Amino acid sequence: MALSCVLGVTLAARVLPAVYRGVEVSDLSIYRHMALIVLRQEDIYEVRNIFPYTPLSLYLPAFALQLADWLHQPFHLVMKVYPLLGDLGTTAAIFLLGQRRGNTRRACLLALAFALNPVSILITALHGNIMPLSVFFAFWAYYLLDHPQRERTYVLSALALGMGIGLRSWPVLLLPFLLRPGQLKWRQRVLYLLVASLPSVLTLAPYLMVNFTDIRREVFEYKSVADLGWVGASRAYYFLQTGSREAPRWGVWLSNSRFYFLEAYGVVVLAAWLVPALLDTAGWIATVLLLNYTVMGGMAAQYYSWVLPFLIGHPVYYGVFSLVATGALITFYLALHPGIVLGPFPPPFSYTQPQVFAWNLGFLIATWLVGAGWLLWVVRQLVGGRRVAALPPIAGLQPARLQWVRWCTLALTGALAGALALELPFIADSRPPTELSVEVEWSAAGRGPEPGHFEGPIGLAVHPSGDIYVVDLGYRRVQRFDSSGKFLSMWETEADAPLKFWQPSDVAIGSDGTVYVLDASAKMYRLTPDGSLQLAVDLVPHGASTPRALTIDESRHRFYIADAGRGRVLVLGTDGSFIDAWGGPDTALSFYEPAGIALDSHGNVFVAEPANSRIRKLGPDGKLLAEWKAKGVLFDLAVGPDDRVYVSSADRGRVWIYDNDGKVLGQAYDSLSAAHVPQARALAVPGDIVLATESSLVRFSVHLDDHPTQHLRAEATP
Repeated sequence: MALSCVLGVTLAARVLPAVYRGVEVSDLSIYRHMALIVLRQEDIYEVRNIFPYTPLSLYLPAFALQLADWLHQPFHLVMKVYPLLGDLGTTAAIFLLGQRRGNTRRACLLALAFALNPVSILITALHGNIMPLSVFFAFWAYYLLDHPQRERTYVLSALALGMGIGLRSWPVLLLPFLLRPGQLKWRQRVLYLLVASLPSVLTLAPYLMVNFTDIRREVFEYKSVADLGWVGASRAYYFLQTGSREAPRWGVWLSNSRFYFLEAYGVVVLAAWLVPALLDTAGWIATVLLLNYTVMGGMAAQYYSWVLPFLIGHPVYYGVFSLVATGALITFYLALHPGIVLGPFPPPFSYTQPQVFAWNLGFLIATWLVGAGWLLWVVRQLVGGRRVAALPPIAGLQPARLQWVRWCTLALTGALAGALALELPFIADSRPPTELSVEVEWSAAGRGPEPGHFEGPIGLAVHPSGDIYVVDLGYRRVQRFDSSGKFLSMWETEADAPLKFWQPSDVAIGSDGTVYVLDASAKMYRLTPDGSLQLAVDLVPHGASTPRALTIDESRHRFYIADAGRGRVLVLGTDGSFIDAWGGPDTALSFYEPAGIALDSHGNVFVAEPANSRIRKLGPDGKLLAEWKAKGVLFDLAVGPDDRVYVSSADRGRVWIYDNDGKVLGQAYDSLSAAHVPQARALAVPGDIVLATESSLVRFSVHLDDHPTQHLRAEATP
């Protein structure tokens, strides 16, 4: 009864915020992209920086997407079932730990401390990352091993740890502490190591046989991120000083911190093997995880969930760490991913990005100090020869409950390890599309606030004169370059100026040279070529919500706007008057977050839906003519004078080329990848292809031969 009540509290504390404030942003959008790649039977390891893990969890987003469609529920809610199950399992394990001390009250308090932990709730209910599922398997591996009946449960413990490693690689750090002297015999340790490696080895082996290079880069050379940690703090400080998060040498610091951590980790492992009785298993694990937080320069937000169940036996450190980590998470989300905590609602108070980064810097420093304080405390206890216990010792399992644990663990393992059978059809078809040979010229490069540099280019257009206009979302400005890529000027939001960009999202050019800039605040600005404001159109009366892309049909005197928030195409007159709306909620032609729009010479409208990886072709009257699944991870699209459809992708700088009805003609891949184009983002095709990446402008031309093989070749544009 007590366990059921605690699990009910865990469930309610996560389901309510997930339903009330949950939206599909950040990692949840990435999970949708992963699902679409898997469902298209493509190799996900060809896509850079999207999946640096073994294939064990690869099919979870795809299953969630299929289930969401079948249940007619939002994908983000269905996807959050995975971390929710992980938190429920971890709560149950913590309760059982306390109960074996013969005190149900203590068991309830420990379990409720985790159930109501704000770090856990933020990561599961709002962020939606599946890391808590890996935490569950790692903690159950400890639970099954650290008790007198380990002779009967150590294989299940190894299997649970293997599942955790397969889902997310961090539980491999626990292996030396679970295998330290006094736990198992040598033969049992060898068997434990073999069983723990099985889920990752079996699921990764087929991919290694066909794509070793990409897997080595994505999995084994993964360098983490610098969102949090001391490098994240340095980037926050640098932002407060310069307005840019690209702190000098932060990449070097991130790489070096890995070696610092490995050296310190080796010392802790050596201590655990030489003097294993000084700390219990949970104490060693909590120590090494807090060591990771303290020494490793870069961390992702979800990493804070690792240590929670292992630290829960120390209420002071557990409470203080949870407090400062919650502050670090909330300020990080508000600064870079506000949709995670705000959901579909406006902020309850006004704030500026520098203010949030200042608070984030303070919380990151406090989190580091808590981790360092724990390490100093442990060293002091070790020097004094005192035993440190992070959790109470575990008594034996009751036979009936032991059987329940065995079947539950085997059922979960069988369900996830069955992914091995699913891999074969995804690997069987490896025929590459026709390759476009490209020579590229870097016209502009660099990330940062300096003129000519970018931080998230999101829209691009080419003026009849050849000038290139780029919407730089990161610094809320529009930059202008000449046809050779030389920086000319930029337009920024200034105090007391009528032109105020909140989130500029796209730019379009009229035949007379007039520049139109779309802003996600539901504004559209008409500017002269030199940036003088002529007209500001408020799109709110037309029901616009987060307009994302813009194109002009001058022959029909129309604007077409991809209204991502309402899932529709908004049709306006050139004077800003409302004409029509195609699609929208509860309509047959509903779009899912449309983010790209373009016209062909016949007035047909092409709409890109990156979240669905889908392209739709509409007639001038809004009638659906065709639709197809886009290859790769869709960013933007454009239609050339030849009426071919050009699509930019995050997949290592690919540009895919289709005919007017969606047939694949070829792709630019090897040459763009060799030129270190990280992501093909905004795209324009006024003749030549002009491509904006994360930090560069690339220009090249394409020619299609009338050869039966439809071979494509390209030449650099001087």
